[in-house]
Amino acid sequence: PAVTLTPTSLSYGSQLVGTTSGSQSSTLRNSGTGPLTITSIGLAGTNAGDFGQTNNCPVAPLTLAVNATCTLTVTFSPTASGPGRRPARHTRRAPRARPRRCSPS
Repeated sequence: PAVTLTPTSLSYGSQLVGTTSGSQSSTLRNSGTGPLTITSIGLAGTNAGDFGQTNNCPVAPLTLAVNATCTLTVTFSPTASGPGRRPARHTRRAPRARPRRCSPS
């Protein structure tokens, strides 16, 4: 299995603590040669809790067909201010597939 994430990063700029940004999306495409099984999609990394994520990707036992796409939508809601607010990244788990980054910044 292989995936392509477009775009690979999302930029949110300045956001007031306690407010939520507008949503931004990335498209995940199954660029492999067979069906892609996704067991979960989530956010990981420093301050991942400052980000929200929804998606329309199929979760096992359903699969994403070759060349099919699904959309990951991310919002940013900082709980504190400062330069230490680092990006989260999308992660997904699939057999023999490496996670791809989607780094909001």
